[in-house]
Amino acid sequence: MDIDFSRIAARIKGVSLVQKVMFTRNLALVVKAGMSLPQGLDALSKESDSPLLKLILGEIKIDVNQGKEFSQALTKYTNVFDPFYISMVKTGEASGSLEEVLSSLATHMEKDRALRSKVISALIYPAVILVVMTLVLFAMMVFVVPRLTQVFASFNAKLPITTRLLIATSNFMVDHVVLLLVGIVVGIIGLWYFFRRTAKGKVMLDWFILHTPVFKTLSRKINTARIARTLQTLVKSGIPILSALNITHDVVQNSYYQEMLLAARRGVEKGKSLNEILKEYPKLYPPLATQLITVGEETGALDLVLTDLAEFYEQEVDTITKNLSSIIEPVLMVLIGSAVGFLAISMLQPIYSLTSSIG
Repeated sequence: MDIDFSRIAARIKGVSLVQKVMFTRNLALVVKAGMSLPQGLDALSKESDSPLLKLILGEIKIDVNQGKEFSQALTKYTNVFDPFYISMVKTGEASGSLEEVLSSLATHMEKDRALRSKVISALIYPAVILVVMTLVLFAMMVFVVPRLTQVFASFNAKLPITTRLLIATSNFMVDHVVLLLVGIVVGIIGLWYFFRRTAKGKVMLDWFILHTPVFKTLSRKINTARIARTLQTLVKSGIPILSALNITHDVVQNSYYQEMLLAARRGVEKGKSLNEILKEYPKLYPPLATQLITVGEETGALDLVLTDLAEFYEQEVDTITKNLSSIIEPVLMVLIGSAVGFLAISMLQPIYSLTSSIG
């Protein structure tokens, strides 16, 4: 059997969110211009810079030509087009407003991308500082401390417990440097797999985020904004609230918010209003948001209220992320200062004792 390496490479590379946004926005223009869907898919496939998206669009075009609905053809590629995307397209097809739905979908994805970018940008600085600090400490333990250890040994000096502990750690790192590096790499991969790929690890990570100062506030606002934005887009497109809650459950990443949305769906199914259920989760969903949803449900303007909510909390996330570096910086300085201080005291104290005895 021949192996198609181009298809394998395309699947490894994947489709970025930016590429999906561009495709969706351009497809809306194609539909608005009156071009047939197969023609539009063919044209967008040729223009796409994503090898995987080219392959997918070519196969979707074949399905559409064979009489399948566009939304039905998309269901074969849920690794690229999530249930939210497919449901929106299906609604657009059913209502005859595919162009408007695609434009709304592209706007939603752009907002979501902007939200993620703000958070990632805010976390880059502290992450870089921590990595650099770790590398510097590693270099000192492997290259600097052994040289000082030789000096102490030549004087046969009696060393404090902190210095002996530091030297023992340094000796272990020097003797097992390869094993240590392999262990660190394996440990990082193992932790990533546990926290991202297992249900128990994911719950533990979500709990940690929701109970850590600064991050719990940021997580709460991000999830509130994402839920509001997703529900608004779905409700505005005419998707029933029960289906909208199901789809939003799949969009939200935090397991505690997923549990809340499942409870909301069960409650609405039994005849309760959405705000009633959300009020039971004040630590996850802010009272302000719940009160506004109450107004939206009572006035029949839920989609407008959700739009205001999403914009308000997206702005809150923007404010927090802009100040995040200044909030985390003192904590990093304390960590760096503590590590450097321990090294300095442990290594300088014996040197001071030696110079005093010589004098």
